[in-house]
Amino acid sequence: MAANITTIVSLVSQIKAEARVKGSDNLDNMILDILNELLLEEVHNHHYSEMLVINSPITLVDAQKAYALPTDFTDIRLVRYIRESGYTITLDPRSEYTEERISGNPKYYDISGGVILIFPFANVLAADALSLDYWKVPDQLALDTTPFPIIKLVGPIKQKAIARVHVYNKDMASAQMFSGMGAEDTERAHKGE
Repeated sequence: MAANITTIVSLVSQIKAEARVKGSDNLDNMILDILNELLLEEVHNHHYSEMLVINSPITLVDAQKAYALPTDFTDIRLVRYIRESGYTITLDPRSEYTEERISGNPKYYDISGGVILIFPFANVLAADALSLDYWKVPDQLALDTTPFPIIKLVGPIKQKAIARVHVYNKDMASAQMFSGMGAEDTERAHKGE
């Protein structure tokens, strides 16, 4: 079933049809926002190969400790320090118990805010390179014919989106059921009591 959904437009149409949204309701932008929110939530909670960026280079500066991370960075997979000769050192995450040595080859990294810190950093050279493997933030979905970025998430995200559309579209009886209103309360609300 999910394999038939290949584009964002078709996914939005299916959500509208399965949520039984009236044809006159223009909820496309709301559904698109819901899809973007759900996709970001899934990518943040799980690591999908479709969002993995491999060998992203960071330009180094002599004896500098901190470097800005890519703007689409969410989580790190692997950090490598590559000497000019080609010798590669895989850096380990720095624990709070790791001493901060001044000299020696880089061995550890730490991520704080939007920067990556290298320890020790005295022997960092501009001729060397830092290479990151990381998971990125998904691109914002647009209401067009681009394919959904992670095909295996179409089914679960579609179900969650339909549930949210039901809740947000308060004119529907099913939305009132989700909000805790019983049939009698719904009837009184429509009569104005």
